[in-house]
Amino acid sequence: MKITLSHYQLKELLEMSESSCDPECYDAIVIQVGDDTAHSGPGLYAWFDECPEEGASYIGDDAEDQERANRIGEERENAKSAA
Repeated sequence: MKITLSHYQLKELLEMSESSCDPECYDAIVIQVGDDTAHSGPGLYAWFDECPEEGASYIGDDAEDQERANRIGEERENAKSAA
């Protein structure tokens, strides 16, 4: 499988890695392709390998794509809360 990352995505992953406070838990980042059923729609998701329970973050192609995914995630969360 081949995953191509944009400069924006690399920057987001680096920021994700730098934001971790526990180097034991946050050593390796896993990247997976999500489909329409993923919490913020289709695209790349990343999480820390040692702490999957903390959840995955959407890694958008650019700032506009990230905003779109954030809206989808918020809409889906609101729909769950309303149900």
